[in-house]
Amino acid sequence: MGICLHRIKDIRLLYDEDPFGIGSIDFDSPRAKPQPHGHAIAARITSENPDEVNNKKTSLELVSLN
Repeated sequence: MGICLHRIKDIRLLYDEDPFGIGSIDFDSPRAKPQPHGHAIAARITSENPDEVNNKKTSLELVSLN
């Protein structure tokens, strides 16, 4: 399940490939080695209500981050 990395536009741009191309990328020996810059953090915060059937995940408002 999911999408192949070589089909993601930003990954293709990082490897200096046509952003809308569909060809595979040789990640072991790429044509252009990516040059990292900046930082990124991604997170997904979910909660589960144990009183609901199947512990359905719900979204919540983040009030504090320590």
